[in-house]
Amino acid sequence: MTIEIKFKKIDDSEGEYYVSLDGHAGELIGTGDDGRVKASGKVAHNKMSKEAQKKWLETFKEAEAKCEKIFSLSISRSLLTFTVDGKESYKKPSIDELAVVISQIEAPTKGHRPPGF
Repeated sequence: MTIEIKFKKIDDSEGEYYVSLDGHAGELIGTGDDGRVKASGKVAHNKMSKEAQKKWLETFKEAEAKCEKIFSLSISRSLLTFTVDGKESYKKPSIDELAVVISQIEAPTKGHRPPGF
């Protein structure tokens, strides 16, 4: 299983990201560090009109095209592999060590984002 996040930092307080799971289209686009998120889950997406679904897909494609950084987490057997922009940053079985690595990556907040766990 692979979770991939493509990210673009807009300024110190705002960013945009595109999320995909095993290569499938993302379902979440977010901006800001204050919890403002524009989201469309599968159930809500299926209830949308065809025009609204098309608009969401276009929005996802636009967000993906603007992204500058790519973060990827792959899980196989007992190993967690974390890559940033194609460079392997972590490959070990410890989720605690991985959490430290992730928490040290600059996020769209003023400076480094503190660990959220």
